[in-house]
Amino acid sequence: MDSRQREMWSRHSSARGRSRQVTAAHELAWKGAELVGPRAWLHRFHLEPSLDGKARLLLSSCPDPDTGTVAAEQLLANEPKGRSAAFALAAFPAAAEGRLPVGAEGVNDLGRFAQPPLTVNGEVIWRERVSDSNTTHPELAAYAQVTGGLEPARRQCAQQLFYYCAVNKIPIADPGAFEREFDRAVEACRKAVRP
Repeated sequence: MDSRQREMWSRHSSARGRSRQVTAAHELAWKGAELVGPRAWLHRFHLEPSLDGKARLLLSSCPDPDTGTVAAEQLLANEPKGRSAAFALAAFPAAAEGRLPVGAEGVNDLGRFAQPPLTVNGEVIWRERVSDSNTTHPELAAYAQVTGGLEPARRQCAQQLFYYCAVNKIPIADPGAFEREFDRAVEACRKAVRP
């Protein structure tokens, strides 16, 4: 294959790849447009990127407890481990009091995912350079910067989640943004428990 043929093949492959992406996007859009009732609500729920947005959708417009259970179970199964734990910690108290529109299975799943962060027990190990001593784990230092200025109750919740992530080696790209999103989800669910 000469350079001219390679160039043509490259352009053709690139165009084919883009057309597949465009086709997939169109297919997803049509499927979303055709959905009605609980399926349409589930679709909207999963398109919502923030945990607090998901909590507000669940609290304000969930069609029924079965749909809420499916939404919670799918979120817990599909989100990264840290985000699943954050949502479970935020939503479980409201679910346990019957204020979240989820069925018994949803309450059970939220409790199962909230349990490990609530009972963190483990070690965080890191390596120090020979020339350094008594250093702090880099992630714990970043978490401390985030939680340092928070009010006591909010700080305690954030620390519990961060310690869980540190012990389980779950990386948090932006601890500040993660904590703020978690806090907004906690507040949304707290309003359901104490209006």
